Amino acid sequence: MAGGVVLLGLFSAGAAPGAAGPEDLFESLEEIDKLTLADLLKAETGVASLTRHSQRSSPGILSIITREEIRSSGARDLVDVLRRVPGFAFGTDVQGVLGVGFRGLWGHEGKVLLLLDGHEMNEGLYLTTQFGNHFPIDQIEKIEIIRGPGSAMYGGYGELSVINVVTRHGRRLEGPSACLSYGHTDGGFARRTVSIGYGETLEELGGLELSASGFLGQSRLSGSTYTDFGGASFLMRDNSGAEPAYLNLNAAWRGLELSFVYDGYKTLDRTGFGEAFGKPVRLGFPGYYLGARYELALGEHLTLTPRVRYKHQSPWNMVDSDPLARDAAYYKKTFERLDASLALAWKPLEGLDLAGGVQGQLDRATVHGELVGTNQPFSKGREVSYRNLALFLQGVWQNPIVDVTAGARYERHSAVGDSFVPRIGLTRQLGDLHLKALMSDAFKAPGVENISLNPEIRPEKTRVYEIEAGYLFGESVYAAVNLFDMTIDGPIVYSMDLATGEENYVNYNHAGVNGAEAVLRYEHPRVSAALAYAYYRARDNEVPVYAVPGEPTTLLGFARHKLAVSGRVEALRRLFVAPSLVFLSGRHGYTATGMGSAPQLERTASTWLVDLFVSYRPTTFGGLELGAGVYNLLGQRSLYLQPYDGGHAPIPSMGREIALRVAYEH
Repeated sequence: MAGGVVLLGLFSAGAAPGAAGPEDLFESLEEIDKLTLADLLKAETGVASLTRHSQRSSPGILSIITREEIRSSGARDLVDVLRRVPGFAFGTDVQGVLGVGFRGLWGHEGKVLLLLDGHEMNEGLYLTTQFGNHFPIDQIEKIEIIRGPGSAMYGGYGELSVINVVTRHGRRLEGPSACLSYGHTDGGFARRTVSIGYGETLEELGGLELSASGFLGQSRLSGSTYTDFGGASFLMRDNSGAEPAYLNLNAAWRGLELSFVYDGYKTLDRTGFGEAFGKPVRLGFPGYYLGARYELALGEHLTLTPRVRYKHQSPWNMVDSDPLARDAAYYKKTFERLDASLALAWKPLEGLDLAGGVQGQLDRATVHGELVGTNQPFSKGREVSYRNLALFLQGVWQNPIVDVTAGARYERHSAVGDSFVPRIGLTRQLGDLHLKALMSDAFKAPGVENISLNPEIRPEKTRVYEIEAGYLFGESVYAAVNLFDMTIDGPIVYSMDLATGEENYVNYNHAGVNGAEAVLRYEHPRVSAALAYAYYRARDNEVPVYAVPGEPTTLLGFARHKLAVSGRVEALRRLFVAPSLVFLSGRHGYTATGMGSAPQLERTASTWLVDLFVSYRPTTFGGLELGAGVYNLLGQRSLYLQPYDGGHAPIPSMGREIALRVAYEH
């Protein structure tokens, strides 16, 4: 199955060294094919709860994508994976950066949390995440997604959704691995990447696990022509793209885990904030992340887990440019966060689990360099600092009638005040049927630039209601349907005066959506297929820059209907064919209509994105995989629309791309 549909949770807690947990069952496609859907759905996950549950009983609407699904689908990056997950879509922000939306709402600025091995990848100034050939897709072990709020567990970046990326390290990476990929489109290369890794377990040192991996590459965002709202046009082939540089180091020993991540992501852009630059400029988003975690068993039913993390980021940093672009867009600021937490898990009675803890954060942001372009002082000078204290608690009561999960998180931020978010989940599994009813509050904490541009800004608050029903038909077919209703009060919305370049953030009244999602999966030893459908409907939207005039049930930028169909066939022994299709209904956005003309609100045509990937794993060379694929097979002209009225014209996505991949794993 091409990655991205609700189903498989693939890791368990508390497995003793050398003991087989559920994840040990999924080392290869051949082993997966020996299991039934019932086996797969019993695997446990803790992404939506402080305690572990199977996916069907977990108090959240989940999508979990395995390494094998990603590998066999031929996905090139996280954009390919998330497009096939219900609810997710992509749009353009400014300066050629791609951001994520969820269930029709723009989630780019801190509403969707992206975790990589436990590190928050959202940058701390504007809270954004940058997608598009950013992280090494072949080094991912699994992706766990909460399709719904995660603030009660993860804090102020997990308001709408949480994407938890777990990479391969420790015992998962025994020996060397490498992957080379190349994609070609009209006019030259579309992407070229190299990824390497090595892992080893030293049993003579008490099972010390060491691993290191790296990733370098180049990609182009598009090969088509971009036209801004002033009528200026240029070919994007040599004026857009991404240059990832990534290093991941891990060590684990007897409950202690240490990690380091360097992320040197750069983008090439000429589109600017709306009016095109005279030449392309490079933007850097460098960051490094350190983490330490220790799990201490205080007794058979009592565990204490301290954790410390540190991150240092320099997002939106203009690396080079001509003087005109520099005067408009120069930016050189850093953000640092020291994060420490202490969590306690206790099982006082059979069927009753309690967990809670405390978390503290110290943030500091600094302005460097000249005060030109957007590189202006914060409201309190060249340096600001904030403190944040959080308390969290959760209880799970399993009983014969209905399993109850109840919890809450309280945060106090030194600049923006208090946030309190409770949650409750009722889940019940009756043989092959499972039912869920969930209510969660969530919030988005303002970032440093939110506060600097508007010292009166306050956290936005969200309330979400969700229900899900799923059924396992025999051992080969699984189906699930969920309904949701989401309301944001006081949404924090970005605006920019194009005449003066002045930025601002304000709390609007509210915005809301409701809708439905459905998944269907068929699994057979040599054939698998999956279907995912998502629908949203806007309601009570009072954010003008999100609105589509005359269409009160539609929001800018995102399709109200999305259908993803994917599959995998073992056509010959160890030869796999994986087709996929993503359908997006017509979307509304502001487009450029001609020389010097005003932006025109239009409804784009429906989009059909068809991919085909073929891979072969020869038995004579164990660990080797050869792959080839065609992406956007129909050559559709798909656009990344700006999901708010911010003055940026649509960016055309890549056309048809032919790609080759060679991978080896010891």
